[in-house]
Amino acid sequence: MGMRSALAASLLISGVAVSPPVLASSSTNSLPVGRCVNMGNHLEAPSEGEWGGKKIEAADLKRIADAGFQTIRLPVRWSTHASSAAPFLIPPSFMQRVKGIVAEARAEGLNVILDSHHFEEIHKDPSPENIARLAGMWKQIAAEFADEPEAHLWFEIENEPHDKFNDSNLLDVLTPALAEIRKTNPTRPVIIGGQLWSGINSLPTLKLPEDPHIVPTFHYYDPFDFTHQGATWVDNPPPLGRQFGTDNDRAQLAADVQKIRDYVKKTGKTPFMGEFGANDTISHPERVKYQQDVRTAFDAVGIGMCAWAYTNTFPLWDQKSGKWLPGMLGAMGLVEQEPLPPSLAAPAPVVSGIQLHPKLVGKGEVLTDYAHQNWPLHGAGEIRKMVPAKEVPGKQAAQFEIGAAGANQHDIGLTIPVKQKIEEGDILILAVLARSVSANTPDGNGRIGVRIQKNAPPYPGFADNMLQIGPKWVMYELRTKARMTFEAGEAAVSLHLAGAKQVIEIGQVYLIKEPVAAPTQPSN
Repeated sequence: MGMRSALAASLLISGVAVSPPVLASSSTNSLPVGRCVNMGNHLEAPSEGEWGGKKIEAADLKRIADAGFQTIRLPVRWSTHASSAAPFLIPPSFMQRVKGIVAEARAEGLNVILDSHHFEEIHKDPSPENIARLAGMWKQIAAEFADEPEAHLWFEIENEPHDKFNDSNLLDVLTPALAEIRKTNPTRPVIIGGQLWSGINSLPTLKLPEDPHIVPTFHYYDPFDFTHQGATWVDNPPPLGRQFGTDNDRAQLAADVQKIRDYVKKTGKTPFMGEFGANDTISHPERVKYQQDVRTAFDAVGIGMCAWAYTNTFPLWDQKSGKWLPGMLGAMGLVEQEPLPPSLAAPAPVVSGIQLHPKLVGKGEVLTDYAHQNWPLHGAGEIRKMVPAKEVPGKQAAQFEIGAAGANQHDIGLTIPVKQKIEEGDILILAVLARSVSANTPDGNGRIGVRIQKNAPPYPGFADNMLQIGPKWVMYELRTKARMTFEAGEAAVSLHLAGAKQVIEIGQVYLIKEPVAAPTQPSN
């Protein structure tokens, strides 16, 4: 996150894990960034904690991993610690501090993007002296982290080139640092972003070094007059009050997604989104909506995305309450850990007076709200549209287009809350009214995985099964016995849609508890 100038205000700045690709020795065309969060305003402050942020602790990294993130981006302002004269020594104490955070992240299974951030001198003056200093710092950093696995730790030479650091000198500035990195890390992925704060429009003119293990990145803060309204560090910040979601906003978002498709087609390399988010001067529901819409839109092209930021500017985690901010995990395609307040609950299609499906009448107590169809969705898929469906109570269904079969069927899915208590031993009926429009499977049938589970890590549950969905509307039923107890509001029905490249329509989802049979009275 760079300090935006008045010029920046006019710029178009812009998984469910994503299955990790094999980092072949010949080239690195993408990175398994998946769901990612920036550790913003920690180590890239002049000194850690100086900008009002807490120090990073092991508990933070465990919390991030438990929430389902796969990667952290760790911005570091090396330049305020390194000496000003060659060999630009970084104090061992600071190097060990960074190494300690990386080790804690890796212990939690997180990938790490290690970044040079806010080397302000080189943006103002990309002189030979500053170029040498950047290379000297990376010589030390690269050597210190050379033993870390290349599949999980990646270097980013300098954040958001801007000012006098631009396309005209980008390779001149970065090549000496890259050369130092390659002396100790010959094949480690190295990340490079383009000019003008690495906005999405920097990609078409981004020239990459002749190195097979370079991965491009971009940042997305569009529309700037929404994301940065009231930002105190911006010259003449946009005024408060702008909402997101106009027709122009939607058109721009769709056009920007197409820019990524075009870039991948042209270059063969898949960039990732190193930063995105909206300032916390904006109303919280508007921030959540923006995060959700941007993440969902770019999921369609299968890129990793790093939210800015964990708990300082543009926060996802609230230090005061000690909780994830409501709606933010869901906006990132992860599972919310607590029920959302009404102000953040997505408006769900509801049909007044909707009736229980006739096939289920009299079978027991319904534990799910079958009148709602806008179920929380995670992963690289989205509800494309509501479609007419005369066979469904309410006469409409939610249509999902799954672009590719995931490596794991859980990569894309729906969460249907269960509001009532489930007790161990209860007899339950899980019923899904669905049909397949198309499916790239050997038998032509769609695939929906089903599970009843606790809606919080580590998601214990039961009744795992795979439904094979045909082209006609059918009520698919599974009868099972509860193997554990869930308190009211703890459980959810989870539907997994990544079992095939397919288009699926789902009308209703029911969880029904069968009544307990009355004891037989003895005859006299």
